[in-house]
Amino acid sequence: MSDPNDWNKQIIEEFRANDGKVGGHFENMTLLLLHTTGVKSGQPRLNPVAYVKDGDQYVIMASKGGAPTHPDWYYNLVANPQVTVEVGSENSRHWPKLRKARNAKCCLRRCRTYILTLPNTSEIQSASYR
Repeated sequence: MSDPNDWNKQIIEEFRANDGKVGGHFENMTLLLLHTTGVKSGQPRLNPVAYVKDGDQYVIMASKGGAPTHPDWYYNLVANPQVTVEVGSENSRHWPKLRKARNAKCCLRRCRTYILTLPNTSEIQSASYR
């Protein structure tokens, strides 16, 4: 399964069938489904994204597995900041705050929490130059 859309589709189906729990690469990780609007197409987009909680806020990172560019959903968020988030079997609308993790003290704390909480994120961080 080399097409990322097929891979995401499988994760999304498993997420919805199991109230937000998935196995494989994302087993024991907290995932949400991020609904965005495509920046070029204007079409609805849906992506599984790892997150940590900070109080009542969901913290996600646009790491793209350590790639030198942001994931597509990041650009969708910047262009159209109103999103819907699925966590477990709950849906909620959000207007995210986009922050550069290296520029603010609270973001550094959140970044550390993210890295310490979610498996494999320290390797992703070391691979990314952003």
